[in-house]
Amino acid sequence: MQQGGLSYAVMIDAGSSGTRVHVYTYEAPLDRSSYATVRLPERKLKVQPGLSSYAAQPDASGSSLLPLIGFAKQQVGNPIRFQHVLYHM
Repeated sequence: MQQGGLSYAVMIDAGSSGTRVHVYTYEAPLDRSSYATVRLPERKLKVQPGLSSYAAQPDASGSSLLPLIGFAKQQVGNPIRFQHVLYHM
């Protein structure tokens, strides 16, 4: 989750027109005296078709996520890759 002072959150947005991955960075104060500072993703990736198009064949949906997961791995540093937060919406 953290690399230096930054933490990462990965969000997969499974929309009907396509599925997108967004990689957010944020800094939370150690003393929790205020809210985290979140930076909007500069880069994101969208693949088509969206996950909803796999309703009739859900077993095929997993392979559509592979490019998105690969993109997220590139954005998040290797030493902390398995510590970040992943959200699916």
